[in-house]
Amino acid sequence: MFDALGDEATADAFALGGNILSGISNIGEGIASGNPFAVINGVTGIIGSIAQFHDKRLDRAIRKSQLEV
Repeated sequence: MFDALGDEATADAFALGGNILSGISNIGEGIASGNPFAVINGVTGIIGSIAQFHDKRLDRAIRKSQLEV
């Protein structure tokens, strides 16, 4: 929704929040069921989401600096 309005940063932040909650859910399900692979999947999902968020933020900064030059 925010992405359509031109606010990429807010859209990315909400996506990150959703991905982190999904990862936490996977971790909880893995612990409850005794499945270590689900826990690993949840942890790697969280790490991947944070890395992707960071990359998008850097890409926006690069685009902004290219426009200023």
